[in-house]
Amino acid sequence: MEKRAFGQPLANRIISKFPNSRIIEVNHYKDIFCRPRQDFLIQKRFQKLILGFQGQPYLYKRAKPCHTLGHDRFFYVSEILNCLFDCEYCFLQGMYPSGNTVIFVNREDVFSALDKELEHGPFMLSISYNTDLLPFEKLTGMVGAWIDYAAKHPDITIELRTKSAITFPFSKRQAVENFQISWSLSPDDSINAFEQRTPAAGARLKAIKKVASEGWKVRLCFDPVIPYPGWKQGYKSLMDNIFNEVDEKNIIDITVGPFRMAKEHLKRARRLRPCSALLAYPYVLNSGIYEFPAQVAEEIVETLSKYASCFLESGRIHAAVAG
Repeated sequence: MEKRAFGQPLANRIISKFPNSRIIEVNHYKDIFCRPRQDFLIQKRFQKLILGFQGQPYLYKRAKPCHTLGHDRFFYVSEILNCLFDCEYCFLQGMYPSGNTVIFVNREDVFSALDKELEHGPFMLSISYNTDLLPFEKLTGMVGAWIDYAAKHPDITIELRTKSAITFPFSKRQAVENFQISWSLSPDDSINAFEQRTPAAGARLKAIKKVASEGWKVRLCFDPVIPYPGWKQGYKSLMDNIFNEVDEKNIIDITVGPFRMAKEHLKRARRLRPCSALLAYPYVLNSGIYEFPAQVAEEIVETLSKYASCFLESGRIHAAVAG
């Protein structure tokens, strides 16, 4: 725990959840998180918690592999570094030197930065780009705080991206128009192969159905799509199941994106997982992003877009690709 973090309300909340914990004081979170010769995968199995104090900038512009979702101004924040899930394709393993988790506790500084940016006009904000916030919610209360912020600031559209099946932060509140939940979805065969520790497709669908029925805006994200034996039928069945359970009127839109990763991130991920067939695939480098060859990527987008068109008009189906 950083010296500057002591006394922060969020730090006090988190510490109260671990009454028997041993607190080790450090000068800066990077002294632990960024030290050399760490083993990311071993640390993912036995994650430690680091409470840090975030410095500027608090607001970052959209990264190239991310979809803009139709917004000219798109930003993201990083209140938590790393994730409780362990997906084989995750770019975080190639981005961070440590598999441990950092939670930044100076939240008011982030909100102040957002207030200042809103003076220049509306924008979209992703709050879960470098983590999945929902599994941390009982510990941090961050999702609830973001919902409250969105309710008070209608010019900001907030997107929460998740693979979780947790719904309690939404059930306790009235739906907020400018707060969107984007669920990442894959067939169970893909989940079992590539998404360790994540909920099954059925559990995510149950959560989507509940939240959508309560009036929250939901986006379906089939991203990243990784072809596996039988993938076409797997995704068709998944999409059929979703729209058998969820009214299409409760779905904002659908995004479809083949697997892709920044050059340096994939290079490091390959060193971590030398036996991964997914990471070893001969991807094509395009503007600093490794992606499937054009023919494969086009087949993925066209196949899933065709399935989705059975339920939504084309204007609500978007391809999320590099660039």
